[in-house]
Amino acid sequence: MVSIIVPARNEGKNITDTLNRLREVHPQAEVIVVDGGTDDTGDRVRELQSEWKSLRYFLNVDDRGKGHAIRVGIGLA
Repeated sequence: MVSIIVPARNEGKNITDTLNRLREVHPQAEVIVVDGGTDDTGDRVRELQSEWKSLRYFLNVDDRGKGHAIRVGIGLA
């Protein structure tokens, strides 16, 4: 299985479209969203999880940037 890590920070306006595009291109992939922001990104991802079982969400409260989010995502994969 392919795992795709999506680092996010306050991407509530864009995350739904981004994830839907990923699902069109890689329907069998596990997608892990690592969120370090404070907006509604998590709520939007959780809405998609009900219909997309291989979508995972992780709130990275110890956000230290994109590189850190990628390392956290690798650990989750």
